[in-house]
Amino acid sequence: MIRIGRSRSKVDLALYSLCGLISLFSFLFIFWPILTKQNKKVFNAPIFRELQSLQFERLRLLENIQDLESDFNFGKMTEADFLDLQSSILSELAPIMARLKELDVELEKVIK
Repeated sequence: MIRIGRSRSKVDLALYSLCGLISLFSFLFIFWPILTKQNKKVFNAPIFRELQSLQFERLRLLENIQDLESDFNFGKMTEADFLDLQSSILSELAPIMARLKELDVELEKVIK
């Protein structure tokens, strides 16, 4: 009976080793694209930082428009004030959207 315990321990060790190798290969398969030089180049590019900054600003302005519409719908402001503020926010948003389109094209070039 002592031999059965020893052989079972060797089988367990072999199974654990196999599971470890499978886990390692799975991890590498999933995260390999993130670890490649090409993606590091993209994420460190000034284009990417500018893109993130502009996306944050765009989101902020869109939330401002949403809040403005909510205030107008609840009667907290007049239609003239609403249209004036909405126009102001949209005029601020237009160049950001144009630059985001330009950066999208530039980022595609960096990736390729």
